[in-house]
Amino acid sequence: VVLPSKKVSSTQPLAASKKKDESTDSSSSESSSDEDE
Repeated sequence: VVLPSKKVSSTQPLAASKKKDESTDSSSSESSSDEDE
């Protein structure tokens, strides 16, 4: 239980961090697209 729990814990922050980065990139791209349009 400890291993899976630890793995999930590590995966969640990692995914959250990655998702946050992607979200930021998407926001920047969307903002640029909106400005271009």
